[in-house]
Amino acid sequence: MIPDGTLCRSRVVTDLGAELDAICRRRLDGYIVVAPQRTLLGDDGDRSIITFEDGIARLAYHPESDRGGPAALGRLGPGPYRVDRYELDAAADLDIPHGAVSLQVPPGGVAERLADDPAVADRIREAAAEQAAGDDSDPVAAFLENEAAIDDIRETARAEAHERAAEWGLEDALED
Repeated sequence: MIPDGTLCRSRVVTDLGAELDAICRRRLDGYIVVAPQRTLLGDDGDRSIITFEDGIARLAYHPESDRGGPAALGRLGPGPYRVDRYELDAAADLDIPHGAVSLQVPPGGVAERLADDPAVADRIREAAAEQAAGDDSDPVAAFLENEAAIDDIRETARAEAHERAAEWGLEDALED
């Protein structure tokens, strides 16, 4: 039911709250596949899928147990987590899965349950409330005004450049 997305990031994270905050700020349309620490060294069957619309988590599903919503989040256990982030194009239709009440998660619920981060959960709830109020602003202009999102993109690009330079033995060529 969930269309294939484009993998845009795959990492092991110890702070899922930072990942969820970045997804919210970037207003991701897509999903993440989350695998808990017990599966990092082998069995990848125990994972959950969380979809996002405009950066707000809408549903969670745990395929192995066939559970959805908050029960799917409860199946993950403690971190660290392997998180694969996928983006969906604008034409992707998630209306049917997002309409399944048994799969829905409340805004901020993922951050509360998996990241134990009330501040991130509150920011996500505020963003969801703003979206529900019908924010008619230009999304490109809103993004360009969001300095935190732009700084996050720069920071991610800088970190990836350092990783690549280290892989290729070019650390001395980089300037901060």
